[in-house]
Amino acid sequence: MRRTFCVRLIPSALLFMFSTGLGFWFPGGNYFFPRPLNCKSHYENFYNRDLPYVTVTVPELSYTGCRYTVNGLTEGYYYYTLHDGFCQFYLLDAPYGKEPLPLRPGGTLKGRLVRLNPKEYRMLLSFMAEDLNWTVSSMERMAAPYAVSTLPYPFYLDLIFRLAAGLGAAIGLSDFLGSLFYLLLPEYSPAFRFLGSPENLRLHLAKAELEMRHTVLSQTRALCLTPGYVISLDPDRLLLLPVSSIIKVRRLPGLLTPVLAKLLCAARLPVHIKETFRVRIFTAEGPSCVLVFYSEEDVQLLQELHHAP
Repeated sequence: MRRTFCVRLIPSALLFMFSTGLGFWFPGGNYFFPRPLNCKSHYENFYNRDLPYVTVTVPELSYTGCRYTVNGLTEGYYYYTLHDGFCQFYLLDAPYGKEPLPLRPGGTLKGRLVRLNPKEYRMLLSFMAEDLNWTVSSMERMAAPYAVSTLPYPFYLDLIFRLAAGLGAAIGLSDFLGSLFYLLLPEYSPAFRFLGSPENLRLHLAKAELEMRHTVLSQTRALCLTPGYVISLDPDRLLLLPVSSIIKVRRLPGLLTPVLAKLLCAARLPVHIKETFRVRIFTAEGPSCVLVFYSEEDVQLLQELHHAP
């Protein structure tokens, strides 16, 4: 059972690291709290992939002559401003059925500070250089491949993704800490809730280990029956139950497996689902538990052990 607790540490640690990594990797964390920018600042100094949303108040904007297209459709237009010989870019939404204005009035913009694709940035500089009768190299010296984009962006997907990543990290961390706690202090584990005091726990553990070595009556991957104990090694149903504490064994109806078996049979799919038998065990201590058996013989064996003198 200690080995099972050790095994449970691995997937929970991997889930925590994977979820935490995804949460840090995915951008979009400040939609409701955008960072204020000064339009005269160099935007490359403020680029932060994890905090992309910004607000900036800009003066009149000039059209670069370059469109932003996706699959042949125009999604936006590139505009620019010049301050102290430095060029800043803005990617604004394209109104349906309207051509871009040569000049757009200034105002406060809310959007994402994005890094432009190198090919896209080179094309933008080429359009501007041709329109202004400058060279591309001169444009490169007075610009940087960053822009404030006001194009629609599904921020709610970022929010849902981050919530899911946070939930996964919380589940992984709690399961890891719980398994570590039960590994160090097994007397507090729900798996041993039927064994009584810590002294009885140690006696039962020693006796169960001895019976598992020498007098196993039936054993599968996740369940072991000995003359004195029912031992579930399923990580989700880890349990050590003395047969002497059982006062009643009741079989539960298995609905899911027969239904699936009939559906697969009707569809003629080559998939075999092994039938399972759910059993509720009532104990003298009060609480009950549900175990899954994979053969009817094991259920009958448990009933015989319960009725044995």
